[in-house]
Amino acid sequence: MTRNTFYKILLAGLFLLASCTNRYATATTQPVIKETETSIDSIITATAVNTMTATIAPSPISDTSTSNSTINEKFLIIDQRDYYLSTLDGLVSLLLFSGKDSPIEMASLSPDQTQFAYFKDNFIYIQNIETRTTFALNKDVIGSAEGNIKWSPDGKKLFMSCANSQQPSMAVCVIDTSNGQIDVLLNEKNTDEICHVNINSIIAFQDISSDGTKIVYSCSIVSEQGQRAPFAVYIYDMVSKTSAKILDSQTQDAVWEFHTVLLPRDGNSLLIDGADQNHMLNVYLLDWKTGTLKQLTGDPTYHFVATAWNNKESFYLHRTSVNKPYTEENFLMDTNGRILSTLEIQGMITR
Repeated sequence: MTRNTFYKILLAGLFLLASCTNRYATATTQPVIKETETSIDSIITATAVNTMTATIAPSPISDTSTSNSTINEKFLIIDQRDYYLSTLDGLVSLLLFSGKDSPIEMASLSPDQTQFAYFKDNFIYIQNIETRTTFALNKDVIGSAEGNIKWSPDGKKLFMSCANSQQPSMAVCVIDTSNGQIDVLLNEKNTDEICHVNINSIIAFQDISSDGTKIVYSCSIVSEQGQRAPFAVYIYDMVSKTSAKILDSQTQDAVWEFHTVLLPRDGNSLLIDGADQNHMLNVYLLDWKTGTLKQLTGDPTYHFVATAWNNKESFYLHRTSVNKPYTEENFLMDTNGRILSTLEIQGMITR
């Protein structure tokens, strides 16, 4: 993030306003699953944390990793700023929000898939998918910069980055979906020397675990144009109310620019979207218990983004070509960096 960006945020008054990194994709209109696989060769490189980089080379095998239950499961699909509730086979697809002319900044589907929450123009909106009614959750305007919005596992709360008149700097906020009450859970006090005393730091909520006991958040520092922005990633234990730093820019060079994190559905590994020193987006697997960081993608002709976990051993991957015509594809990849299947679906797969 540049200093110019920071000044733009300051102009919003007390509120830090920025657009969450939207993920858009294009593909075919009637999605079906084609099964292919890719093997990878891994090359270990030395950094302050254990780091493995990988390249992708095709090798066909049979695949049965995509079960019928996954095909019939509904996902939040983002396509050209439009949001759909859809199955992977495309037989069920419902437009939830059309954002081509007025995009939203971040969105999330409730665990029971009955409600659609999104943040737009300083307000949080919740749509009842069955009745198609929508209401604004917060009464007073709030700001948000970076990060995500996510439902709690019980569907009663929303987590996101926010700032308001009581909390002018960016923080991790918890919003009660029954009455709109906003509570600050974490702020700059829950960071270390990288962000704690830096007035240019921005706290961003990233993800919450499936059992609701842990959240992951990040802190980044506004930097000069073209300079590496210092960052740190933390896990917060909701039971012990303690934070632990699991990754930063000072101890490794594999992740040069940090973007997003996905907490595992179970297990200790997190998926990290970040850019290398050549500004190529790649996906990394971090074992936060051991500090082992493994690069899962590495083709210089594509940008890669991990969009959602499938299970503890595989996740959904979005790939965009670097050069025109900027083709985009979706895959199912395992945590060893093998592409298990190609998903011919229009839009990016999220939850």
